[in-house]
Amino acid sequence: MEEFASCRYVNEASADRAEPLYEVDVTADGRRVAEAAAVMRVPIESCGQYGTCGECLSSGDPHCGWCVLHNMCSRKDRCERANEPYRFAATLSQCVKVTVYPDSIAVSEPSVPLLVTVSDVPDLSTGITCSFGNLTEVEGRVSGNQIMCVSPAAKDVPGHPYRPSARSPSPRPIRPVPRSRGQPNERGETPAWLGGPSMRRAKQTLVRRNWPLGSSGPSGRISRTHYCLLGANGLTVRPVFLDRGEKGGVGWCCGGAGPTGALFWWGGGGGFWALGQTRDQLGQLGPQQAGMDWFGVELRLNSKETGQMLTSTEVKFYNCSVHQLCLSCVNSAFRCHWCKYRNLCTHDPTSCSFQEGRVNASEDCPQLVRSEEILIPAGEVKPITLKARNLPQPQSGQRGYECVLHIQGVNHRVTALRFNSSSVQCQNSSYIYEGMKISELPVDFSVVWNGNFIIDNPEDIQVHLYKCAAQRDSCGMCLKAERKFQCGWCTGEGRCTLRHHCPAPTYASRWLDLSSKNVKCTNPRITEVTPMAGPPEGGTRVTIHGTNLGLAFSELVGNVEVAGVQCTPQEDGYIIAEQIVCEMDATPPESKPGPVQLCIGECKPELRARSSQLYSFVMPSVLALSPSRGPESGGTKVTIMGENLGAGSSVAVLFGNQTCEFYGRTMTEIVCYSAPSLTGVGSVHISVGVDRALVRESLVFQYIEDPTVQRIEPEWSIASGHTPLTVTGTNLDVVQEPRIRVKYAGRESVNVCKVLNTTTMSCYAPSLTSEYRPGLDSAKHADEFGFIFNNVQALLSYNNTNFVYYPNPYFEPLSASGVLEQKPGSPIILKGRNLVPPASGGVKLNYTVLIGETPCSVTVSETQLLCEPPNLTGQYKVLVQVGGLHVSPGAVHILSDSLLTLPAIVSIAAGGGLLLIIVIIVLIAYKRKSRENDLTLKRLQMQMDNLESRVALECKEAFAELQTDINELTSDLDRAGIPHLDYRTYAMRVLFPGIEDHPVLRELEVSGNGQLNVEKALKMFGQLINNKVFLLTFIRTLELQRSFSMRDRGNVASLIMTALQGKLEYATDVLKHLLSDLIEKNLESKNHPKLLLRRTESVAEKMLTNWFAFLLHKFLKECAGEPLFMLYCAIKQQMEKGPIDAITGEARYSLSEDKLIRQQIEYKTLILNCVNPDNENSPEIPVKVLNCDTITQVKEKILDAVYKNMPYSQRPRAVDMDLEWRQGRMARVVLQDEDITTKIENDWKRLNTLMHYQVSDRCVVALVPKQTSSYNIPPSASISRTSISRYVRTMRKPIGRRLSVEACSRSRPGGALFLLLLALFALPFISEPGRELGLVMQRGRETRGVYLIVRNDNDSSSSSATAIGTLSQAVMG
Repeated sequence: MEEFASCRYVNEASADRAEPLYEVDVTADGRRVAEAAAVMRVPIESCGQYGTCGECLSSGDPHCGWCVLHNMCSRKDRCERANEPYRFAATLSQCVKVTVYPDSIAVSEPSVPLLVTVSDVPDLSTGITCSFGNLTEVEGRVSGNQIMCVSPAAKDVPGHPYRPSARSPSPRPIRPVPRSRGQPNERGETPAWLGGPSMRRAKQTLVRRNWPLGSSGPSGRISRTHYCLLGANGLTVRPVFLDRGEKGGVGWCCGGAGPTGALFWWGGGGGFWALGQTRDQLGQLGPQQAGMDWFGVELRLNSKETGQMLTSTEVKFYNCSVHQLCLSCVNSAFRCHWCKYRNLCTHDPTSCSFQEGRVNASEDCPQLVRSEEILIPAGEVKPITLKARNLPQPQSGQRGYECVLHIQGVNHRVTALRFNSSSVQCQNSSYIYEGMKISELPVDFSVVWNGNFIIDNPEDIQVHLYKCAAQRDSCGMCLKAERKFQCGWCTGEGRCTLRHHCPAPTYASRWLDLSSKNVKCTNPRITEVTPMAGPPEGGTRVTIHGTNLGLAFSELVGNVEVAGVQCTPQEDGYIIAEQIVCEMDATPPESKPGPVQLCIGECKPELRARSSQLYSFVMPSVLALSPSRGPESGGTKVTIMGENLGAGSSVAVLFGNQTCEFYGRTMTEIVCYSAPSLTGVGSVHISVGVDRALVRESLVFQYIEDPTVQRIEPEWSIASGHTPLTVTGTNLDVVQEPRIRVKYAGRESVNVCKVLNTTTMSCYAPSLTSEYRPGLDSAKHADEFGFIFNNVQALLSYNNTNFVYYPNPYFEPLSASGVLEQKPGSPIILKGRNLVPPASGGVKLNYTVLIGETPCSVTVSETQLLCEPPNLTGQYKVLVQVGGLHVSPGAVHILSDSLLTLPAIVSIAAGGGLLLIIVIIVLIAYKRKSRENDLTLKRLQMQMDNLESRVALECKEAFAELQTDINELTSDLDRAGIPHLDYRTYAMRVLFPGIEDHPVLRELEVSGNGQLNVEKALKMFGQLINNKVFLLTFIRTLELQRSFSMRDRGNVASLIMTALQGKLEYATDVLKHLLSDLIEKNLESKNHPKLLLRRTESVAEKMLTNWFAFLLHKFLKECAGEPLFMLYCAIKQQMEKGPIDAITGEARYSLSEDKLIRQQIEYKTLILNCVNPDNENSPEIPVKVLNCDTITQVKEKILDAVYKNMPYSQRPRAVDMDLEWRQGRMARVVLQDEDITTKIENDWKRLNTLMHYQVSDRCVVALVPKQTSSYNIPPSASISRTSISRYVRTMRKPIGRRLSVEACSRSRPGGALFLLLLALFALPFISEPGRELGLVMQRGRETRGVYLIVRNDNDSSSSSATAIGTLSQAVMG
């Protein structure tokens, strides 16, 4: 057979466009055979993989050099003009070298010239551009080998990209520039070696843009969203390698296999993170804690000839203002200066003079100096004195010093006093912290001045707050405290405290501390004793726990007894006041159990303690052991069974002369691991010792030969492991926890085994790799393969096998979408490779395929796996299990055989889903509407409650004000009295209303000679009138006449009553007949009874009115007139407190609902000082008015105030007076309802008010007789009738309001007649004219009444009536 050697060539093109040539096989005799298979031709060099000149020329490749102006590693023949000087570098020394001066710039310095010196460069006469990262690009001025570049303007440089401050609350994000050659491609593929030379040039720059959040990449990829920030005091951006996904996890920077120094990187969520020397040191830091005051920007020199980068260097931009403390400022690596009076770090020394406290050295910084430890008892008022250096004296306008203590998350500020530049004292204050589990709390604090100027604390001086009582609830624990705390035990109060908090010492109370002599804590107590049993031979170390167990070890020597046996205290186990460890002496075996007793120093009752637990003496014994044999290499877990094996404090088990490694014990067994046999195979005696006691019974353990492994079947597995193995050997049954191990690439994996018999055990193969790698296509041998059999070292590495790991089976996806459509009963075919390992022996892999949770029967071939699915419908995940590999190639959707097709099912599901969505939306809308309605109801309820409270308050205030007004009104009426009319005037106003001079008041005057005849005729007519029959006939005859008007009837009735006023008995008899006729007539006409006496339409009704007037005069004058007049005055006064419409009479405080002003009117109460018209030199009269009152309304209120004690008929009328507004002695303005300033809106005139004239409070006014000026229009001018009629038509017809009035004497007889007379004659006694009395009578089934109606002629409509009140309820006949 011939042997062949193959040579492969690859074209210079890239692998994906490789040119197929031919294959040449060279035989043993030198013949070349051409085959049809295509091969590739590859170049012998690969210069393009190097990204920098140093990497290229240090690679050792003789074919590669650095093409300077093209910034690439290539062969010389591919570099343009390579023969010209310095265009092609062939040795490392020929690489371009660059220096820049200055190499650091303050971020606030604008456009600083930078001198860049380069060497080993070609001719640069074509021009150079200077590019500062992604910030700016400027033209460079070339002069030989020097280039002048101007740095970016201050507005283009970020102040500090990572500085969290009040002005910039979050770090400024960073963003990488586009990746250059040698970086991972867009798919995120990682280069062969992360720390290789291709990664060291992956420097990124900073720009002021948003952070680009990329999608999460797989583990072990170069991140596209995370970048390292390198450097101790600055930032240099590098790509980051993530250990886990891109959205989180620990990572390290490229440039080394692991982290070096302090590395900083940004997480996808924007967090600022830091890595230490190990990845476990991940912590969140800020830039100031990391000491970063600068960041680096790559300065690239770009050739205009090629457009490529010539070389690059780094320019540092530093920001001194990052430093908030003096020491960090002056210790910066840059030129930073500290202004101590401005608390500012700056790079510009001119902005901070020596007068402003410029500091350049750390020894000149204001700082605290360590002195003695600061101890402050919690709650105690104490000052804190601190030593310092260079403390500044606050200047004018600056605040003084303060101490700020940060106690459990809360800052406490205390005023401090600066003694001099080296001493400051926090004033007296107390400090408290929460919790009694903390006895001492170190507190961070700082000294500030001028509000927030912090004094440096380089030695991290802290204040230690402490509580004596915290965790010191006993005397011993209290006195055990360090002496620096000065705590002591107050015996009277039973607590640990400071001396001045303990009451004055008495017999029963005193303060104990260690400085006193012979101090002992009384009442010691034992809480726990271990162990509770031991052998009588002694040697048991008994541990006693308790309180107040002495303050010195010497107090316990010889004072401890256990069950009556002396126990010697051990100093190494003694804990002051808490624990005593003593060793038991020997005792006779028949000793009885007993308690532990001890004395502290002296055995006084108060210094003695006794345990509640009893200590007993027992004899340990052994009965058996399991197992009774094991390998001679040891490691067998042996259990020794017996009695009282848990007694004592220590146990020792010996296998011959070898100690069995103790594992644990109980009262019935001891567990230990056997030691290797020193004598080889054979039996050894086991001896057990408990403290000083030796167990007499003897047990035997058999050492046998170590187990061996002779064969492993099969000798292969897959990379994921967990395939079954059968191990054959000897003595395998003595192995208690057998395991199989494998080590590969530095990783060890272990799996379990199960012993079947002496010669056989079954194992599961360990996995070779920790994760599934589908690309592993070749068999691998483990670095180490062996077994863990107890302590048998020989089998840890088992070399008598050729165990092979084959690649894991790989399954192709079921479909491109991941879901395979399958008909019922059709087999599922899973395609893949490596399904059957190429191993001998006929052993195959055991595949399990799950469709959902149901397994299916499997048939395996080389490239596919056939699965007969169970009877299922629907979509299920397909899971393949083989060994330790669990992989899902996708899901399968098994169609249903039902009549419903997929479109029908989808339609039904869509319709149902839509209906469900609609129902849910309706429910949500209903719930939201219900919630809104509930909220609206609650809001309305709250508004109603508020309105009710407000109305109640207003009513209460109004009632109080009304009560005051009524008192004032009553007092005024008491002084002035009520102006009554005389009887004659009263009678004439009732009989002949509106007629001032009636003929009946004058003597009869007849012209000519007919005087006697007229008198005779009248006398005869008077006789006829006194005849009842004539008078009745006369009245009835007149009423039957059609021409007899209502006015005539009233005049006749008045004249008759005037004639008969001397004969009221006769007049009453006549009136009865007339009223009887009137009632019968009303019944015949079937009119409603309420209409009777409603209007004065008959002589009888008018006569009845006059009859009442005559009879009620005395009653009204003496009784009813005064309350009616007071009621009128009160109602008038109440209405005038609010606005009253001058046209319609509607009022804000009207008693009539129909006369209520509905709209809201803004008004204000004014007080006008009115000049007394009778005597201008007398004091002015204050008058309350409203700024919305018309001038006439103001005049009426002034007249009421000025002439309140004068009858209305004797007062001047408002229309006859003018209101004069006086300003000073000469300035006077006459105010009128209408003048040339009156406003007209849509043909409506608005009457002038005080607000119109802008009359203010306390102005002086006067009433003067009517006058006309050029300013005021004549009083005859009025609102047009059209306007008035339009206004009146919009108003509703008012209805009288009824007010109840009670008679002054309920005992007065008369009933309905009395009330009728009262209603008829009430109002004439009110002296104000222009008002008439109307009588309304009601009659119904349930109520009948008489109502008194007052009509005001001053109202614009004759029908507008204001009700005064209901006089009474009466039964009408």
